[in-house]
Amino acid sequence: MKYISQKLILLIFCIPLLFAKQEYRKDQFIIYFNNGCGELESYNQEQIDQIFNNYTKEYDVKEIIKQFKNARGSDFYNDIYLNRYFIMKMKHYRADIQNIKSQFEDLDCVDNTQLIYAVKPDYIPNDQYWNQQWYLPNIDADLAYDLWNIDGGEIPGTIDGGEIIVAVPDIFLDWDHSDLVENIWQNIGEDADGDGVVLVQDGNNWIFDPDDENGFDDDGDGHIDNFIGWDIPNDDNDPTPPNNVQDHGTLVAGCVSAATNNNIGIASVGWSVRIMAMNVAENDGTIWSNNSDEGMLTAAQMGATVINSSWGHEGGGNQNVVNTIYNNYGAIIVTSAGNEIDISADDMWPASADNVITVTATGPNDNFGCWATVGESVDLAAPGENIRTTNVSGSYATVDGTSFSSPITAGAIALVWSRFPGASKETIISKIIDNTDYFSDMDGSCQGNSLVGMLGSGRLNVHKALSSGLFPSLSVAQLNYIGDSDGDGVFNPGDTIKVKIIVANEAGWADGVNVIATLSTIDPRLTIIDDTIDFSDQIVPAGGSAFTLLDNFQISASNEAALGPIPCDINLVAGSSEPYYEENIEISIELSLNQKGFPTDNYTIKSSPIIADLDGNGTREIYFGSDNGNMYATMIGGLDVAGFPFETGDDVRSSPAVGDVDGDGQEELVFGSKDGNLY
Repeated sequence: MKYISQKLILLIFCIPLLFAKQEYRKDQFIIYFNNGCGELESYNQEQIDQIFNNYTKEYDVKEIIKQFKNARGSDFYNDIYLNRYFIMKMKHYRADIQNIKSQFEDLDCVDNTQLIYAVKPDYIPNDQYWNQQWYLPNIDADLAYDLWNIDGGEIPGTIDGGEIIVAVPDIFLDWDHSDLVENIWQNIGEDADGDGVVLVQDGNNWIFDPDDENGFDDDGDGHIDNFIGWDIPNDDNDPTPPNNVQDHGTLVAGCVSAATNNNIGIASVGWSVRIMAMNVAENDGTIWSNNSDEGMLTAAQMGATVINSSWGHEGGGNQNVVNTIYNNYGAIIVTSAGNEIDISADDMWPASADNVITVTATGPNDNFGCWATVGESVDLAAPGENIRTTNVSGSYATVDGTSFSSPITAGAIALVWSRFPGASKETIISKIIDNTDYFSDMDGSCQGNSLVGMLGSGRLNVHKALSSGLFPSLSVAQLNYIGDSDGDGVFNPGDTIKVKIIVANEAGWADGVNVIATLSTIDPRLTIIDDTIDFSDQIVPAGGSAFTLLDNFQISASNEAALGPIPCDINLVAGSSEPYYEENIEISIELSLNQKGFPTDNYTIKSSPIIADLDGNGTREIYFGSDNGNMYATMIGGLDVAGFPFETGDDVRSSPAVGDVDGDGQEELVFGSKDGNLY
């Protein structure tokens, strides 16, 4: 009997090499076929296997193709002919591709080998102030952009046959700002002349299309010529600031969706999502709650997908308005928590409302500056310090406040919704809130008050939120050992065993398809006989798990292998086409001399055991006494023999003896206890 410690040390340090970040292919590499070895295409499969030392069989090479399909005989330099470069394509992804490549390189007919590296775009917008926008890389917006083929013409934030619209009910909005006007929502329902636009350029300025200003409510929504939104207190169609003082709405709008990759100004998380302008302030900048409520409802009625509310007040508000917007119009409301650490978000409106996402602020390096409002009503945090954004009169400003954490989150929600336009609002909210990043101040305190549970689920991560719907999140939930040499289900020196795994997928992520698991190690104590488990005939569902009935890893260890943990890697790859999902999981397999069910614990043993077959079944048992007053008998696997433990009432300090005391041909067990009794 041989045993591996049943404490399988699953050190799951999940390292997501998500797709665009993949450094090189794990299923292919390049070889240069030696000039003196003839033409590779002229050989049959048996000859190819012989040339490559049967590595083509061992590593499941499915195809060998020319790298340069149209290379000519004259395409060479220094006697290196481009038509002799080939690509070795494996059947499965291989975590040990570098080792495989090196083995091929040692063959006589192979001059050199090369990995196939990914050319990662790492898309950085060309906006002028990108380097001043620390908060966009902080929420992984740059990684999120890579999920679109921007150079190929895809535009983040757009959808086929529709628009994602974020309303900004706020203190006016300088909508013709050069970094905003491109993304301002245009209500084509009021396009009276049918030319497809309601905004036109007049010299250096943008104006409402004069041919559309007919004084009629063309789309029948109760508002005349509402081309880009509405001015609630003034009851007109122009939310432009009356002066350069009323800048808040313009500052907020830039955080949502300043035009991105346009060579000027700033970038934004929303990239191209539309901004609905909705003024809810008096000309002096005062916002009254009746106007803010009406502004939110009007925005929902005009078709806003997301509504950002970067304002609030102490006390309650009209939950019915919020519920109507959320339930009847299907819009998501995002609001700022507030800028007073001494006031709880639970006492602020609409921060404390149901059916609202409440956002507090973090600074650079995920520091919480102890100035923003916190509370159990907070759903998540987002950057709110040193925020570079648009300002009135075509300018820019750097500002602080949860007023800017909220629109950054609103823009992120809109971006995610543009990627999954058919998803419910509940699904989108879950993607945002459930895929944040932990930061250490979540376990800190401010002014002696704990922040635990006061900063929401974590700091916004828009890339995670997007990835949760595009890719699975796989892990190894369990390892099982079968078919070992001595049949005890454990792994010891000299054993050859099969290893099965259960692969789990986190809830809220995409299903795992075409999953391939590859086992590898650089530890010479372990020989991997079969390193691949193929799950491609089944799906690993989100929130579920999967295992294979027939496929497994197979490993062995020599009789001389040193005991101790053996570090291994399980590489998980999923996906039906590029970009693939890849996860590397570190595990440790314990190599030991323990037997199944041993070592035992919870005993105090001060005498030697005896081994005997007292029940006559052909298998010997282990008998020993303990200071807890019991005599124990244990079978293979650590199981108790029937009738044991036998209770004596005092410590058993004598070693048990075995013999045929009464001459009946059967052996008896004899031992004594500390109280002077003999049994």
